[in-house]
Amino acid sequence: MKKMILLGLGMLFCSLVSAQKLTITVKNVSEHVGTIKIGVYDEANYMKTTVASAEAKANSDEVTVTVALPSAGKYAVAIFQDKNGNNKLDTNFMGIPEEPFGFSNAKSYPMGTPKFKTAAVDISQNLQLIVPLFNSPF
Repeated sequence: MKKMILLGLGMLFCSLVSAQKLTITVKNVSEHVGTIKIGVYDEANYMKTTVASAEAKANSDEVTVTVALPSAGKYAVAIFQDKNGNNKLDTNFMGIPEEPFGFSNAKSYPMGTPKFKTAAVDISQNLQLIVPLFNSPF
């Protein structure tokens, strides 16, 4: 019985240690309205189902959140500012975003959703990531 308890505690400790934390700082929040929505994706479910998500009030030029990831690995981050509270990225009739958005590894305005390998970040330890928001130039 004692061995079973120790084994259970050991497994619990290992699972806690293997979880990774990703701290994301969202920059260029030009309008302090609405909510910053963050989705973290693995390759198998990219832009479909998140493995982690978070949200924070858009109340300053920079917003920082921390999410717990299930394990080390490659993940891509997609972010948008939900200005009107409808829980979706609003687009115009051509599909161009009408609300600010951003992706991990995006240094300039992305033309369309980047491929997973372009947006992916290798997270093998706790990591700080900076993601700027972009407004549509159209």
